[in-house]
Amino acid sequence: SPISSKLKFESIEFEEGKAEMSTPMYNDLDKLADFMLDNPDFKLHISGHTDSNGREDFNLKLSQERADIIKEYLVYFGNVPEDRITARGYGSSKPIEGLDQTQALNRRVEFEIYKGQETPQYEK
Repeated sequence: SPISSKLKFESIEFEEGKAEMSTPMYNDLDKLADFMLDNPDFKLHISGHTDSNGREDFNLKLSQERADIIKEYLVYFGNVPEDRITARGYGSSKPIEGLDQTQALNRRVEFEIYKGQETPQYEK
């Protein structure tokens, strides 16, 4: 089984329609950056998600912005090499199972840490 695990930080949620980071996120992201620096053979896939409200083209763009802003933080403030992080937005296409699609938890960013030669689960 792949060594990769999905780290879910409850604080990496976004306000509806927004991609701004909030202060509680920094602590979790700093921990993640430290892990990446301590484990140079791992890569990180960041996936951005939205709830099902609104138009899908807007949601796709918004979810990409959410993933990108987290990547940017990890690269610029966490000093993680950019080529070890991929960031992709999935809009509302991957809601959390068993959750009402409009719920706030779907406005999230998920992290998948995987060994360099593997493919992240989300991309399979």
